[in-house]
This record gives sequence, structure tokens and C-alpha cells, in this order.
Amino acid sequence: MSGVAGSDPREVVRRGYDEVAERYLEFTGPHIPTRFRWLRRALPLIRPGSAVVDLGCGAMPATRELVEEGHTLVGVDLSIEQLRMARRATGGRTALVLADITDFAVRPGSLGAVVSMWALLHVPRRAQPALFASVARWLEPGGVFLCSLGLTDDPGSIENFLGTPMFFSHFDGASTTAMVGDAGLVVVEADEVEEPDGTRAPWVLARRPA
Repeated sequence: MSGVAGSDPREVVRRGYDEVAERYLEFTGPHIPTRFRWLRRALPLIRPGSAVVDLGCGAMPATRELVEEGHTLVGVDLSIEQLRMARRATGGRTALVLADITDFAVRPGSLGAVVSMWALLHVPRRAQPALFASVARWLEPGGVFLCSLGLTDDPGSIENFLGTPMFFSHFDGASTTAMVGDAGLVVVEADEVEEPDGTRAPWVLARRPA
């Protein structure tokens, strides 16, 4: 079911995640340890009491820990069903924004961290350099960017995902990691991680220069 002709990628992603909300949370289960592991690598680098944005937050199975650490967390997602699950998961202790992550914006230099786990691979890849540049602007000096990326080269396709159509688009991991650096961020750590279910994804931890 590849190809995007006649399809609006945003609508495909929105409808898809609304439809599979509960199934996706179950699917996420095997991946949560990796999310926690990378989040805990980032935590010591984030200034205490920071404002943190989770782009494509879903149900926040890992990033809700940021609230426990004393940070102010804002979740951004295109799917209202995912945001409803995030509201339940966090007990209403986060601000939630219904928006495409490429439309979201905050004041430059206002964030201690930006996190995006398994969401960037749904952004049309032509829009990804501008998104990384925005993230770099939003971060305060020394601010942290943590993200997972697409593994292979995919100019844009619609695939079956948990029984519903889903849009994917990404460069290979090395190319996207290089784009993070081109945006003005310093890559602290990057690695390709294999999950228990065999899924592989590059992870990147970067910072805005102090």
C-alpha cells in the first residue's frame, strides 16, 4: 500500500492514530524500556525545573517521568485520542496541544528540552530540516534534544500499521543525524538500537551549544 498520491499525510496520520490509540499503546510496550533508557541519559543534562516539549507525544508512556522530575511538560500531538490517553496517563499534570508538530511554535530560547519519540518518521522529510532548525531556536543555551529517527530512506509512503493506513517519510539515520547537526545542535550521543521485537531505530541525544 505504498504511495501518497491523493492522500494528505496529516490526515492519514491523524485518522490512523485516532483509530489505533489503544492498540498502539499495547504495541509500544516492548519499546518502553528503550525510551526510558534514553530519557534517563538526557535527564542529567536538562536544567532543573525546565519547560520541556514532547513532539508527537502520544500517550506519554515514558516522557511523563519528566513531570515526576519536576519539569513542566507540554505534549503536542495531531491525534485527539492520543491526547486523551496522555491526559489520563499524566493525571492532567501536563499541558496538551492538538497540533501538527510542524505547525507548533514557542518563544526562542524558552525550552530546557525537546523530546520526540517515534514521531518524526511521520513528518514529510522535506519538512524535517526546518523542524530541526525550529527545535534549535526553541532551546535555551545548553538545552537538550532527544529523538528517535527513521532507519532507511523513504521519500513518502502509506503502509499498513496495526490494521490502519499510516504515512511514513524519512531519510536514513546517518543523514537525519547530520541534519540535527546542520541545525546548529551538537550531537552528544547517537546509536542504532534494536528492540526486542526486532525493530531498529537510530536514537540521537543532542544539545544547543551553551
